[in-house]
This record gives sequence, C-alpha cells and structure tokens, in this order.
Amino acid sequence: MVLNQILEPLLRPLLDSVGPFWTVFIVSITVSTLTTLVYKFTTDQHHLRSLKADLKRYQKKLSAQKNNPEKALKIQKDLMKVNGEYMKHSLRSSLYTFLPIILFFGWLSANLAYAPLLPGEPFTVNVSLPAGVTDAATINLPDGITTTDNLTQKPNERTVSWTLSGDVGHYDASIQIGEEEQFFSFIISDKISYVNPLTTFDSSTYFSSIQLSNQKLLIFENVPLLKSIPWISSFGWFGAYFLFSIIFSTSLRKALNLA
Repeated sequence: MVLNQILEPLLRPLLDSVGPFWTVFIVSITVSTLTTLVYKFTTDQHHLRSLKADLKRYQKKLSAQKNNPEKALKIQKDLMKVNGEYMKHSLRSSLYTFLPIILFFGWLSANLAYAPLLPGEPFTVNVSLPAGVTDAATINLPDGITTTDNLTQKPNERTVSWTLSGDVGHYDASIQIGEEEQFFSFIISDKISYVNPLTTFDSSTYFSSIQLSNQKLLIFENVPLLKSIPWISSFGWFGAYFLFSIIFSTSLRKALNLA
C-alpha cells in the first residue's frame, strides 16, 4: 500500500483527466520504453546476436536429423545450452527494471481493477457466513447512505445482503452478528476510485467475508471497434497492459535493431 502511494501524485491526475484506457496506454508505453532502453544499454548486443545466430543454426540442424535420434539428442543438448546462455544474458536487464515494474503494477492493480460505485446508483453488500451460523445480521449505516431493505435480516443459505445507495463520499459502515461487529469501508464516486470490495475473515465466528458489488473495470468498454471484439472487450487493466506492452516492446526492439 505504501509503495502504491509513490506513484499516486503522478498517475492519479492522469487517471482523473484522461480515464482508464489512456492511463494504461501511457503507462504501457512508459514501461515498455524504459525496459527496452535498459535492455539495450545493459546487455552485450553483439554477443546476443551471435547466440541468436547459433540458436537458428542448431534449430536447422535439429530439423534435418528427425530420422537420426542419436544425433538429434546431441544437437538438442547443444541447443539447450546455447539457449540457456542466451536467456541468462538477455534477462540481465530485468535486475534494473524489476522494482519500477512492480511499482507500476501495484498502482494499476490498486486503482484500475474495479469500476466505482456511482452516486445515486444502487449497489449491494453481501455477507458470507460460516456453516452453522443462523443469527440475524444488522447493518449500521453512516449518514448519507440509505437502503430500502430491513437493517436486520436473517441469513438465507449462509448469506445476508442489503441494497444501498448514496452520494459521493468515503464511508465506513459495520455489520453486527451476535456479539461480533465487523467494519468495512467503501467509496461512492463518479471517478475511478474505490477500496478493495472484498474483506475476508480467517478467524471469525460469524463472518466469512463482506463483499461490495463493484464490477471488474473493462478497459476497452468505451473504445470503438475494440469493444466489439469478444476476447479484447473482456480485458481488465492487466490484459490491456499486456497487449499494449507486447506491441510497443516488439516495435521498439525492431526499430532499435535489438537482439
């Protein structure tokens, strides 16, 4: 959580001004450019090209020895040895880029995983109960949050739920079952802002989890053309980042003629 705050002053204004799609796009370009340049200046490109040429040569030899298992096995061992050396040298740059990538990933995961709870729109709070718990549950709501459900409800198939709504704000609420009270927080916002919607309890007598109904944030949901492609339309931040980074990294490596 502390590490995520390092990028907050830089990326939060970006997210609020251009939205999730362009935020992931810009972060992907930034990280891809950083990792590619570090790769270029921290690896011996001449040696890597030589190893890459050896790999191609061994692969051709291996293809030509399909009917000679003994020779094919020897060539495969040589191929694996060269491939191991290639991987060792090519991954050396990851020592320098690991921390920045973790920082960006941490911030994206904390801020672009879920869609926000919108002001005036109903959302649900679901409580999962351990087996055998039949006590009624009472929700304690802060000012500004309303519900049309009874505040106290009996469980139905080990769950209790309420439908809530409210204005923009950061709220704290609690649910009480028996003598145990558990607290949870949520944010209602017209911007991309939320707290983790799932709270789990490992050592509770009455609670298994409390979950809010934040939906997965779909990065391409409002992007023409891309939103109509089935597998792309379901991408969250990681899928979008992976797609962009593959395109950017491959293009930049070709432009710089990197091994």
